[in-house]
Amino acid sequence: MASDVSRIKATKLVGQDFSVQAAIADVLKNNRLIAEAARAAGVASPLLDACHALYRETVALGHGQSDMVAVVRAIEARTNNGLTPAPHVSQA
Repeated sequence: MASDVSRIKATKLVGQDFSVQAAIADVLKNNRLIAEAARAAGVASPLLDACHALYRETVALGHGQSDMVAVVRAIEARTNNGLTPAPHVSQA
C-alpha cells in the first residue's frame, strides 16, 4: 500500500474496526459533490458512481456514522442477497 491512509484503512478493514475516522455519511456527501463537479465539467465518473452506490447502500444499512471501511457491509449484503445493482447516483 502506497499511502498512510491506505495502510490505516487496510488495518481497520482486516480488524473490522468501524470506529469513525471518516464517516460513511460524510464520504457519501463528498463523493456526490465530486461526481456532480465531474459531470458539470463533462467528465465521466464511473468509479465515483460505483462508490456512490456502495456508500448509499452502507448508509441505508444503518452504518452512516461508521468509518468508511464499513462499506464492506454493503458488499456483504450484495453478496448475501445475490445482488449487484447497477450504479445510480442520487441526491443522497
